[in-house]
Amino acid sequence: MSSPQSKFCYLNRLMPVIILAIVVLGICARAGLTQNSTGWPPEDYESKTTVKETKGLRFDVPEDWPIVERGGIIAPVSVAEYMDQRMKAVEKRMSLIETKFNDLESRLLTLEEVQSGSGSLRSSQ
Repeated sequence: MSSPQSKFCYLNRLMPVIILAIVVLGICARAGLTQNSTGWPPEDYESKTTVKETKGLRFDVPEDWPIVERGGIIAPVSVAEYMDQRMKAVEKRMSLIETKFNDLESRLLTLEEVQSGSGSLRSSQ
C-alpha cells in the first residue's frame, strides 16, 4: 500500500497543472472562445467539410480538396497545393470579371459618344 505521504507528494506535484488548466479555461471563457459561443469553431463549420473515402481511408476535408496517391501513400494534397489551386480559380474568375468590366466600359463609352453626338446635333438645329 502507498503511504498517505506519497499521495500528498503526487497531488502536490499535480496541483500547478490543475491551476494552470483552470486559469486557461477561465481566460478562454472570458474571451468568448468556448465551443458554444460565436468564436471558434463557427456554427456552420461542419457543413463546409465532407467525408471522402478512398480505398478504405476516410478524410474529413472540404469538397474541393483533392485526395491523391503518391508513392503508394493516399492523402489529401498539401495546404500549399490546395491554396494554389484555389488562387488559380480566383485569378480565373477575376480575369473573367475584368473582361466583362472592360466590355461594359467600352459599351458605356460608345453610348456616351452617341448621346453627346446626338446632343450636339440637336443644339445646332
